Amino acid sequence: MEMPTSSTNMRSHANLKVFAPSSTPSTMCWTSEGSASIRSSVVSDCGMQDHTELLVECIFDLVQVEDPRTRDIQLVTAAVNLLIRACPCMEDVCTTLAHASAYFPDYLVRKGNSSDNGEVGNVLALLLFIAHSWCNDDVVGLKVWHKKVFRKHCSLRTLNLAVVSLLKAQNYVLRLDDLDLTIRRVALLNCIPQVSRSLSL
Repeated sequence: MEMPTSSTNMRSHANLKVFAPSSTPSTMCWTSEGSASIRSSVVSDCGMQDHTELLVECIFDLVQVEDPRTRDIQLVTAAVNLLIRACPCMEDVCTTLAHASAYFPDYLVRKGNSSDNGEVGNVLALLLFIAHSWCNDDVVGLKVWHKKVFRKHCSLRTLNLAVVSLLKAQNYVLRLDDLDLTIRRVALLNCIPQVSRSLSL
């Protein structure tokens, strides 16, 4: 992933709650105060883990990336799995995915509208972190994302700088138009068999 020129520390960014507890059990989310709130058997109770593959396929469709590379699929899958463990319900997960899919075109504009550069998985997974930080009160810190998703691909410092670079591509604007958000969110929720029948615009 390209190194941005800025050395801004994301801990000081006003719009994102980026925190790095020394250890994070998979059943906990870390809040802005660094405390943990227990999520009781989220994955097993909601059965959301079964939907990871469908959601990953849908987000690649939303960002119009055809035939993603195995490495890209693995990175995005790891990020979606982390979101599922962190978020209390599928609607919250899909809201986060919808935001990330909407941010991706701004990255493409910056890169000359070409997604065939070997960075798609890195960028999408990191946009999921940014969207997660924007959409949720209880935020899993960047250190945990690095450990669970990015450890084999870059250092924590590089990841921190990449967040700043992607935020610049967004002009630090993370809120979506209501209609755009609704369309993307419904498309994602419609990927999930048991909820698709009850959804409409």
